[in-house]
Amino acid sequence: IEKYSDKLQDEEELYSNIDGSFIHQYLRSELWKHLTKLYRTPLPQFEGFLDFNINNEHIQYAIANKQDSYITDSIWACPLVFSNFPLEDFYWLYSAFLLENHLVLVSENLALLTSTVLALAALIKPLKWASPIVCSLPLSLLDLLSSPVPILVGLPMSREKVEEQGIEERFDHCIFVFLDESKFSAASNVRTNVKIPYFNGFADKLRSHYNHFNNMKSCNGIEVSTLSSPYSRNIAPLRNFSSESQKYLLYKTKQIDIEIATKLIALFRENIYKNIIKLIPNEPPFVEKNSTVIDDEELLRFMMMKSAVDKEFLSQFVKTQLFSCFLEEHYELGK
Repeated sequence: IEKYSDKLQDEEELYSNIDGSFIHQYLRSELWKHLTKLYRTPLPQFEGFLDFNINNEHIQYAIANKQDSYITDSIWACPLVFSNFPLEDFYWLYSAFLLENHLVLVSENLALLTSTVLALAALIKPLKWASPIVCSLPLSLLDLLSSPVPILVGLPMSREKVEEQGIEERFDHCIFVFLDESKFSAASNVRTNVKIPYFNGFADKLRSHYNHFNNMKSCNGIEVSTLSSPYSRNIAPLRNFSSESQKYLLYKTKQIDIEIATKLIALFRENIYKNIIKLIPNEPPFVEKNSTVIDDEELLRFMMMKSAVDKEFLSQFVKTQLFSCFLEEHYELGK
C-alpha cells in the first residue's frame, strides 16, 4: 500500500487503477486477521472512541455524533457522484431507483462505480433498498442481471465491452448507466415506465447547491421543464444522445464541498419525509378488519389526496418492496 501512497496524494484518479487482484491478495494475507479482530470488538458509542491495535501500533478512531454518523457514507460518495451527473440526469436516475428498476452501472473507474452505488442507497434514507446491491459484479456472475427481483449492480468494464458482448440486448429489462459518459441506455418500454415525481419542486430546491458540483446540461436529453413542471413528464430518447460539455470529476473534496454536499443530503432526506412518509395515513389501511395486509388502493387514494400531481409515480411506488418494507416497520406489522 505504501508504494502507492505518494502517487495517490497527487493523482486522485489512480484510486480507480489499483489492481484488484493485488488488493484481494493483500486483504487475505495481511488484513484478514486484523479485520476479524476489529469485527469482534464491541460497538462504540456515538461521540466516543474505537480503540484497537495493529502490529503493536495503537489506533484510536473518533466516532461522530449520531446526526453526522447518519450521513457518513453519503459525504464520502456524493461529491464525486454529483460532479459526474447533471442534475436532470441524476434526478431521473434517483427516480428510477426509487421505483425499483433493474439498474446496472457500468465503468472501469472503481471509485466512481462504488461511489454511485453507495450514494443511491444512502440518499433514499430512511427507506432501505431491500434487494441485492453489488458494487462490483464479477463477469462470472453476470447472470445475476436476469434476477426477477430489482437489483443495483456495478459492472467494472467499458461501454465498448458491454456492446461487444451484447449485454444490453441480453438483459434488455435493465437500465444501463454508463458512468464514464454519464449516459443512460434502456429499452423504450423500460424508459417510459420511469415516472418522474414532481415532489413539490424538489429539483428546483436542489439546483442552486447542486450547481456547485455540476451545472452541465443533461447528457441524455432530459429537459429542465421535465422536472420543474408537475404536468410535463416526457423525456427525450436515452440512446445515442451526444453532449459537447466536459465534466470535471471531484475526487478530492475541500471543506466547502463537504458543507454543500451536507446541505444537499439534508434536502434529499427532507424530501423523503415530506413527499412520501408524511403522505402515509396514521393508521394502516388494511384489506379487512382483522387482516395485516395493507390495501394498496386505499393507501394510494389517501396519499393522492395530499399529492395528486404525483399520481403516476405514487401508483408504482406503493407497489415496491422498498415501500412495503418501510410500511412494515412504520406500522410495526411484524410484532
